[in-house]
Amino acid sequence: YNRIIGHYEVPLLHPGRDRERGRLWRIVYRGKKGGHKPPLALPDDVAGLTAELASPNLTRRTLALGELTDRIGAQSINGLRDAFEHPANAEQKVTAMYGLHRLNALEDKDYYAALTKGGPLVRIHAARLGAERPATPTLLDHLRAALNDDDAFVVRSAVQALAVHREAANVAPLLALLKRVPKEDDHLRHAVRIALRDQFAAKDVLAATNFDTLSTDDLPAVLDLLGAVPGAAAAERQLALLERAELSPQQTAQQLPGLARRLPAEKQAVLMTLARSKLGDDVPAQAELIRSLLSAQAERGTKPDAELQSWAEATTAALVLSLKTDKSPTIAKRIATAAELSRSLKLKDHVTALAPLFADPRGDADSRTALAEAIAALDPSQVPPVLAFVNDVTKPSNERTRIVAALGKTPSPIIEEGLVEALKTASAGMRPSIATALAGSPTGAEKLVEACAVGRVPAALLRDRGVADRLAVHRSESLKKRVAELTAKLPPANVALDAAIADRRTAFASAKPDAARGLELFTKHCSACHAVGGKGGNISPQLDGIGTRGVERLIEDILDPNRNVDRAFRSAILVTADGLVVTGLVRRQDGKLLVLADNAGKEKTIDVATIESRTESETSIMPTGFLDALKPAEFIDLLAFLMSTKKATH
Repeated sequence: YNRIIGHYEVPLLHPGRDRERGRLWRIVYRGKKGGHKPPLALPDDVAGLTAELASPNLTRRTLALGELTDRIGAQSINGLRDAFEHPANAEQKVTAMYGLHRLNALEDKDYYAALTKGGPLVRIHAARLGAERPATPTLLDHLRAALNDDDAFVVRSAVQALAVHREAANVAPLLALLKRVPKEDDHLRHAVRIALRDQFAAKDVLAATNFDTLSTDDLPAVLDLLGAVPGAAAAERQLALLERAELSPQQTAQQLPGLARRLPAEKQAVLMTLARSKLGDDVPAQAELIRSLLSAQAERGTKPDAELQSWAEATTAALVLSLKTDKSPTIAKRIATAAELSRSLKLKDHVTALAPLFADPRGDADSRTALAEAIAALDPSQVPPVLAFVNDVTKPSNERTRIVAALGKTPSPIIEEGLVEALKTASAGMRPSIATALAGSPTGAEKLVEACAVGRVPAALLRDRGVADRLAVHRSESLKKRVAELTAKLPPANVALDAAIADRRTAFASAKPDAARGLELFTKHCSACHAVGGKGGNISPQLDGIGTRGVERLIEDILDPNRNVDRAFRSAILVTADGLVVTGLVRRQDGKLLVLADNAGKEKTIDVATIESRTESETSIMPTGFLDALKPAEFIDLLAFLMSTKKATH
């Protein structure tokens, strides 16, 4: 058994590669001894192949159908029609129906009889086949009638066919179906919502739909679905409906951020007026909308007008003031919003007022990270408590890593000097994060290299893949020369790591791990980026079934994430016009903004116009400090949890 097959996964020289064997399958007959063994080969005549359409084996039915339609063609029509009209079982009738359809020989009367009078399996596939039939009025009437079928699978197939054949007349019956879908049938509900969204995504259907006739009960669902349709036309229709809808302030607040991003610039004033009238004195909701409006402006490459700027500043001031007495359970989110708005609007006084909240126990990792970024950008004099948090070994290492990255986004002398001081006493697990932050600016890189040169921090840090990537793109040739000199006589980088991997493998073999504790560690350290069982982030690969990789490969992936990096998850290295280095996983481009994900699983944006160069790194965004971030027993528990996920979760 050769567990390493994909050459992209591991180096060709990996010792785990088996160079003598491959992965083989053996098919063995398990029937009665001496009994009839059906031939594996398919017949080659029409009669034999049409008989195979009744086989209980889906693969044989599919292969036989392909022979009839692709090789024999029109000469098989009579045989297919006979199998359709006089089938041995439902499977043969269904497969023959597909064959006749492929050969343009399925008559409408026969198709509609199958859709309305066939057995459950026949009706399911007839409804599914409706997506491929010409969209005649008769077909659409039959598919809409099938929405009332007693079989939920028939209904779902009809819904999926109507999602293809978009027409204004489909909207009302689909909305009616949405209201009566059983609570437990998530699949049908999801299919109906997709079908409705696809109707509205067609501009002619959107224009032809009479939204004025919608009932009050239908409005919330339609508003949600319109919010999933890209483009200004759907956004303007959503805005018009929102103006007359009687929703709670909370429901209204949920609609507004998406609208802000999709509405054309000339409609933004209407949205602001609507928000003020609908949200009343709900300052946090107004702040969230303003954040979306500012983001939309940035994506378009424009600046807020005087009205938006004035409203944003007044709302931010009110939000900052309210935090002093705020007892809401969502105060941490509100602190983060206030910090982000103050930073984006360049309101230094507000950042100064918010700075004491960094140590507020009501905050969380997101609020502290947002505050750190705002302080670094606008009032570095407030940074000492932030640096103290970074140096506090009792604080969660993953949060300290996030805050270091936030500080590194806006370098200044006080921050760079503070990070160099932090390097002196930092654990081996924290050092790469601090060094990476320093290496992001020309002055920080010089201070990092100088600290290594005088022995204040280990020169081996300069060979960390994330740090090395950043140092390599700086323009200074003297800096590159010093790095080369400092790293020239160091021992191979992977010797110590390979020894640690071997130690962990040996320890796991004799341990009695706690997989439940491992799940807690996964949630704490990994779930911001990775998901298992549908729970967690979607920045990095989902880990359902990851246990099939085996213990050794998993240990390598955790301790040395840059050893085997899929190209789809490699970091980008961006250099801005002012010499700053930004790294992250490119997610998408929203207008004038490039969106990247960092190693904390958070998205960040950078103005495309400020990017001077862009290169692909061979490194992952996954942090490299887990050897020290986790105690040996914790590592074993985490490994046990990952090994327990050997079956993919659906």
